[in-house]
Amino acid sequence: MRRAWYLIGLVVGLLAGCSNEVISTTEINIEPSSHTDADTTIQSYLVEQSDSQPSEQTPPIPYDKIAQLLPIQEPWEQQLSESNVYFSFHSVQSTAPDWILLVSDPAMGLMEKRLYKSLDHGDTWSFVHDVSITIDGYVTGITFRDDQNGWITASQHGQELVPLYRTSDGGLTWSAQSVAIPEGFNYGNVDPPTFQDEAGMNGTLNIEFVNDNDRKTFHYVTNDGGETWVTD
Repeated sequence: MRRAWYLIGLVVGLLAGCSNEVISTTEINIEPSSHTDADTTIQSYLVEQSDSQPSEQTPPIPYDKIAQLLPIQEPWEQQLSESNVYFSFHSVQSTAPDWILLVSDPAMGLMEKRLYKSLDHGDTWSFVHDVSITIDGYVTGITFRDDQNGWITASQHGQELVPLYRTSDGGLTWSAQSVAIPEGFNYGNVDPPTFQDEAGMNGTLNIEFVNDNDRKTFHYVTNDGGETWVTD
């Protein structure tokens, strides 16, 4: 199983353009499959992609294979669609953990959100925290730049809020990171940040700000590991 998860990191790293980058995604592409072995599924994907140009597609790994690795406890975690699974993987050379966030379908306007991590490149996983109450909105992605500092991003409708949530203690506690809403806009929808260097100091972040008549995407950069974000 270790080789399967190494290949995930390798494939997504190649698609991202740099194997040293922190690999994050808005969703993992989970498709129905008759394969009984996750390794076979990934090998098939590699063969299919070997003669093609890199794309934004992620490996088609059936969710039931992922679920077998996670210590899931809630009934809703047994079966999820592709839009309910988010991950932040690092290259196999990194010692940083890998992360998976599971999100339930909305029920009465609420969504359950449970965070997991692996310290051995996906061989084993542990439950970290239920972030349902803290993380508001519709999750758009998750990024961890190291074992302590991470972000969960979301979109939402109408609140005067920029749903950029940050942890500095490995996912145990989360809070909204302050980003000013530009004048004339009402709220923001956030994409997960990306970090370009191995140290995780230099990164970029896109936020779509919305008002009653318009929406505009602002580009932010950081040079201090996400402590501050400024428009570029």
